[in-house]
Amino acid sequence: MERQTPFSLRPWPRGDKKPKNIGEFVARVSSERNGFRNVKEADLIEEIKAHAAGAANPDSSQDSPEGDSESDGEAENDKKEKTAIAARDDFLKNLEAAHQSAMLNLDLVSLLLSKETPNQAGTTLSPTLRELVGIGTLGSSKVHQSNITPAREADDLAVGTGWRVIGTNKMVSSVLEAAERLEKEITLETKYWADVLAVSESGWAVSSMVGKGLGVRFGFAEAAPMYRDSSIARLVRNEDGKARLDHGQAGKGSQRVCAMIEVSGKIMGRSRLPGGLPDNSRLADRVLEARNTIFAQELWYEISRESRTLLSLGVQSDGAEVSYNVNPSTRVIICLEDLTEPEASRDDNIYDQMAELTIQGLNLFLMAAHRQNYKQRVQPKHGRNNPPYNLLRPLISRYKYTLDYDKLIGFVSSLADSLHIAGFDSTNFTKTQPFLSLQPPSRPDTDHHAITQAEVLMLNTINSQQFSADISITPETRIGLRAKAFLSLDATQFKISLPGPQNPLIDLYPSHDTYPNVDEAIHYVRQATVRAVVDRLLELTSEKLSKADIGWGDAVDGVALVDTLDRELTIGTEGTQLVAKTKNQRRTWGAGASSPESLEEFVLSYFKSDEDTH
Repeated sequence: MERQTPFSLRPWPRGDKKPKNIGEFVARVSSERNGFRNVKEADLIEEIKAHAAGAANPDSSQDSPEGDSESDGEAENDKKEKTAIAARDDFLKNLEAAHQSAMLNLDLVSLLLSKETPNQAGTTLSPTLRELVGIGTLGSSKVHQSNITPAREADDLAVGTGWRVIGTNKMVSSVLEAAERLEKEITLETKYWADVLAVSESGWAVSSMVGKGLGVRFGFAEAAPMYRDSSIARLVRNEDGKARLDHGQAGKGSQRVCAMIEVSGKIMGRSRLPGGLPDNSRLADRVLEARNTIFAQELWYEISRESRTLLSLGVQSDGAEVSYNVNPSTRVIICLEDLTEPEASRDDNIYDQMAELTIQGLNLFLMAAHRQNYKQRVQPKHGRNNPPYNLLRPLISRYKYTLDYDKLIGFVSSLADSLHIAGFDSTNFTKTQPFLSLQPPSRPDTDHHAITQAEVLMLNTINSQQFSADISITPETRIGLRAKAFLSLDATQFKISLPGPQNPLIDLYPSHDTYPNVDEAIHYVRQATVRAVVDRLLELTSEKLSKADIGWGDAVDGVALVDTLDRELTIGTEGTQLVAKTKNQRRTWGAGASSPESLEEFVLSYFKSDEDTH
């Protein structure tokens, strides 16, 4: 008889394929033969003969179902054997790791005990560790003593007794106060209901709250769900009988969204804050203040929510402030502030007005979003989603549009002045902006009967950010500029056209269909102006000097006029000034510095001589 071991790493014994009991036999016949009705003696005899022939011919067994099943069984058994071997190897590895860990722990304990009992600990300490560090080199001691003393236990018992006495005294005092309050209950109830009646007469909706008494609703029905549900406050009675508002989820105190204008790191403008209500304010005024506060909280929530989707526009949010740059030196900061005392009178400057307009615009956009929610609620829709409101995006788009407009118009206007100073009297510059229309937008999804004049004005204010300009450099050369801001693209696109059938720029410097930003448009206007000026000067020089050997080509800082004597005169721009340079001379025409002679006279005098005397 073999010796029994606690565990074995041998593979499990293989079992035969015969059914173990009658139930398994019936189940196998049902699955393989589809029941006993299909079992026939002739078919079984043929299968036995085929099986015998397959055993005699191994190649033919590959085509029979029995051969396939036997091969699959052998493959499965091989797989189990490999799995068992891998499990044994893994078990041995873990066993070795456990052994090493136990030996290390034994060395640590032995080294620790060698300080107290070196002879006993030395028997279990490994020779390698004894040789490296020696014995008695590691010890232990108690760091802190217990701070529980009989005196302290007595003191703790005295303190507990004192607290129980204090609690008993408070309970007695509360019972006495309740008795006094019951005596004044009738008077207090009369004052409370008088305040509730005053609030109802002021137009606020007073209703019963289930299990909470009376309440007043002061919020907006189309606000976000979390603010719509929290825009109802309980009317709680004070100790003197007057009713007060219990804001609940809306929070305590008064808050407003504030905008600040920061210029070069210094706050230069700030929107007005109305200040907190005095303590003796009427209940109706407090309800109105609660309505304004819940509106400000929702506005701040929507601004913070939208700011997370505007990172590409430079909007930054740190939880307490949302800011974005109007230009490299000016930043708008928006935050939610608590109202304290009313601000003192001040003289508003341009930055204060800018901050106030920012807040007013945000308030209008949120009210417009409420109006849009109402329209979506009364009209059946299949899908429901709650995307962030467009509150900051229209303001940022308006700021960007204004900066691009000022930058392009300022550049073209100054460039036209420089051309006038340089002697191009035919230069002309005009600009136009469309007026705001009170007609609703012509879109098929717009219900013209349901839209109000205020909504029309709001939509057209956002969508009418466009202007056009036209500059005539020479009688034949004109450049048409068209700009329009797209709220969906967060950018202003520019279109440049070259009107006129014989416009030289069509061949000299053709324009693209659209330009993605104002810098690209200014670059084109700058380069096109220089080429138009050079083309005009080349024509005048060849006509007045009767010279046909003058040509032009691109230079590093402009366009160069060159003749056969290798004389070169470069014409370009610096900012909005026209600059003409030769080897030894430099002339500038524009604001701040103007040459006494015109650009044409300077070119004619340079190429007039047959020798290079300049």
